[in-house]
Amino acid sequence: MADFLRQLDIVSPKELNHFPILIVGTGGIGSPTALILAKMGCRQNLTLADFDRLESHNLPNQVLPEHKNLIGRPKVKVLANFLKALLPSLEIRTRIEKIDRYFPFFGIVILAVDSMDCRAQIWEAVKNNPRVNYFIDARMGGEVANIYGICPSDPDAVNYYQQTLFPDQEAVQQPCTAQTIIYTTFAVASVIAKLIQRVAKGKGAISNVEINLDYTDFPKIKTLQIDLV
Repeated sequence: MADFLRQLDIVSPKELNHFPILIVGTGGIGSPTALILAKMGCRQNLTLADFDRLESHNLPNQVLPEHKNLIGRPKVKVLANFLKALLPSLEIRTRIEKIDRYFPFFGIVILAVDSMDCRAQIWEAVKNNPRVNYFIDARMGGEVANIYGICPSDPDAVNYYQQTLFPDQEAVQQPCTAQTIIYTTFAVASVIAKLIQRVAKGKGAISNVEINLDYTDFPKIKTLQIDLV
């Protein structure tokens, strides 16, 4: 394993590999998140879950190799092979299946899906689930994003998060040419990685991070942090 000397006072690989991490969705948010976590030192505990296959319009805004012969292949396999080529010591598992309330969620669950209806279904399986230690939900549209981090067994956290859910028909519809761009995906992935670092340090809390990279002349990041005692 690589020498992580420069980050040991921030977080160590031993701390990061103390719990399993499940990334649900390996597209614009999930793929850079997997890359950052693996580079941080999560080399023994990553699982990728997705049912989608790679399409040509995914290539500019997702951390995937731009080879035409990969079009149509499962995203999880393409991403896992790409990451293992970069990081030979990486142990990564993949699950190619439909993600719904019947999926066996575990560890730290990172939700990186497109649909609010899908979020609601997954939430029903995650809340009060003793196998889920922490839950991160990342939502993105163009240059704007919201990232929520909660402990799904805490009643206050459950109540807080449930107020953020709404059906797909109420979601803001972005034009197909303004839905995502690579620098927003990495900004979101960086926030997710910071939340993972906090959990590894025993500082998990209710968090809501808002990112607006199209805020007048300078990006805006707003954080709501509620440390529960």
